[in-house]
Amino acid sequence: MITSIFCTKCGSILYFLVLLLLVCLTSSAGFPCYPIANVSTSWNINHPFDFINFDDGSRVRVILLSGNSGPQFACGFFCKGNCDSYLFAIFFFEIDNSLIQSSDSRQVVWSANRNRPVASNATLQLKMDGGLFLQDADGSIVWSPHTRVAGLNLTDGDNLVVFNDNGATVWQSFDHPTDCLLPSQKFTVGQKLTASVSPTNWSESSLSLSVTDRRLIASAGSNPLQVYFEFAAEQLEFTFLNGSIHFLSRASVDSNHQKIHVPASSSVQCMRFGFDGHLRIYEWRKVGRSCRYIHRDVSV
Repeated sequence: MITSIFCTKCGSILYFLVLLLLVCLTSSAGFPCYPIANVSTSWNINHPFDFINFDDGSRVRVILLSGNSGPQFACGFFCKGNCDSYLFAIFFFEIDNSLIQSSDSRQVVWSANRNRPVASNATLQLKMDGGLFLQDADGSIVWSPHTRVAGLNLTDGDNLVVFNDNGATVWQSFDHPTDCLLPSQKFTVGQKLTASVSPTNWSESSLSLSVTDRRLIASAGSNPLQVYFEFAAEQLEFTFLNGSIHFLSRASVDSNHQKIHVPASSSVQCMRFGFDGHLRIYEWRKVGRSCRYIHRDVSV
């Protein structure tokens, strides 16, 4: 059973109300693609029948979905374990013959509230006045892009984009990475990847990989900062692509460009800065009748 999308005009304002209610899948049902949501919409975690349960104990409520077959990215509410707390996150799973396949604990690639998961009756609100808020059960605001919003779009490149009335991007998840980079995502001056505390605790640890105006550094702690890896380059731009990692220095006209080759993939990949302080590439592969990641250490 697939719930419908209802669209209505809100007075003279050309907004659409998109109720993105997803799936109770059967073998004959196709999986719908809902990449965009507009004002005025809200999603409560506890909405009945909208959850997808996985064999590893994780549970999701999908809000936006960027495709309809194979390994697909989605954004929505995610939990693992006893499910008394949730992340608003981007994650991916396998869709095969219209059925969602089991997944594992490495499926989350971005989250808005990793340091403050919300309760099971929290709400994501996309309001008519242009506000976008992740609101916990007690009414407190946990996350917001702090800009006027007309809608959300989960792009084909797996970037969660917030756009205004003119369709211009005013916020995007690619500019605010957590511990992962996705193909074609740029990692540049002022940005940072922060490792999780452990495989089961996704809160920020003291380990980070950051880009300054003169170097790429991996470090532990903050006072004092303990640097255990350094790559010197002014105005560095670091880009993960399928088959390579590019380091581009924009400090001169000649633009010093270095490249590290990594095995290309025909499936979904992400580069994760792990809880042990190592940078690895994870690739979604089918093994037998299940899906899992394989990983490679990246020497930079």
